[in-house]
Amino acid sequence: YANIEMGSTSCNAVPPGSYYLHGKVYECDPGYFCSGLDANQLECRPGTYAAVARSTACTNCAPGKFANNKSTVVCQDCSRNEYQPDPSDNTYCAKCPAGWLSDIGSTKCQSCEAGKYSSIIGQACKICSAGLYRSSGGDATKCFFCQAGFASAEGSVKCEICGAGQYSQIAGGDCKLCNVGQYRSSDMVD
Repeated sequence: YANIEMGSTSCNAVPPGSYYLHGKVYECDPGYFCSGLDANQLECRPGTYAAVARSTACTNCAPGKFANNKSTVVCQDCSRNEYQPDPSDNTYCAKCPAGWLSDIGSTKCQSCEAGKYSSIIGQACKICSAGLYRSSGGDATKCFFCQAGFASAEGSVKCEICGAGQYSQIAGGDCKLCNVGQYRSSDMVD
C-alpha cells in the first residue's frame, strides 16, 4: 500500500503490474513482472518473458523458442538445425545430430530424406553419389555402396541389378557393357 498524494487520509493499494519506489508508483517494465502491493518489479527468469509493460507474471517461451537471459522481452526462435527438446526448460536449443535437420523454431529434428545423408552436425543433407544409396529409416550419416553386379544413380534409395549385356565387378561401380564376344542375361547374378 502507498500514500501517493500529499495530505491523503488513507493509503491506496499499488495496482498489479505496478510497483512503489521512493514515494512514486511506476509501471512494471517489459521483461519484469509486478504483483502490485508494495513489492518491487522482479526479473523474468531465463526461459520466460514479459513482452509488455505492466505484466503481472512472466510467460514460458513457446515450443521451438528460448530465452537464456533474465528480463527477456521476446523469446528467440531456435536456429536452423537446432531444436528445443525440453518444454520444461526453454533456456536453450540443442543441435540436431548428424544426419538430421530442422527448420527455424523447431521442437524436433527430421532425418535426411532417403537418398541423402549428412555426416556432420549442422550440415545440410547431401545427395548420395552414383553407386551409393540410402534407404529411408537407415543410418542418415552415410550412404552405402551397391554390391558388385548392382548400380545406382545419384540420390538413389536402392540399387538396381545390372541389366542384360552389362556387368559390375566392384562394389559402388557402374554397370558396364560386356566386351565383344561376351554376354550376360538379365537373370544372371554376378
